[in-house]
Amino acid sequence: MAEELFWPLPVAELTDGVVTLRPFRAEDVDDIFASSTDSRMRQFTQVPLEYTRDMAESYAQKPEDLTRWAITGEEFDGRYCGSIELRLIDEDIPAVSVGYNTSPWARGKGLQTRALKLAMQYAFDQGVHRVEVKAAVANPASRHVAESAGCTFEGVARAGENLRGELRDMAVYARLATD
Repeated sequence: MAEELFWPLPVAELTDGVVTLRPFRAEDVDDIFASSTDSRMRQFTQVPLEYTRDMAESYAQKPEDLTRWAITGEEFDGRYCGSIELRLIDEDIPAVSVGYNTSPWARGKGLQTRALKLAMQYAFDQGVHRVEVKAAVANPASRHVAESAGCTFEGVARAGENLRGELRDMAVYARLATD
């Protein structure tokens, strides 16, 4: 592990030969917009209901306080297939939370599980000790990603998220650098 954590982590291109995490590109904007207006995306994420192309352009810009990658798969020839991001939640541990989403055309192919494994290993290599994933209890696909990536189920945070005025229970998963 690195001796000191520097935040945000640099967005290095990562790959396992099947999935690649890379910086966002201008040509991703149309696919970000299409993904963000998908009904399943709206059901489980904080994406605004009135999502616009301008919002997609802003999303593709480098954020200042988190580390975010575009996901693509070998079979998609570089096309945007979703995103994954790390947010610092405790500098003293250090711990990060992970958020991810998968584009409709890339679901069910295991890309997000591979992306989560890549992002977690990168975080551990940079000095992070704990990676936390919260998924809506009612979102079995997101929970499956965390479980398949080797995260341990730690319990349910009751009323753990407010999504557009609705309090939702969140399944909490984590993986440690020592796991």
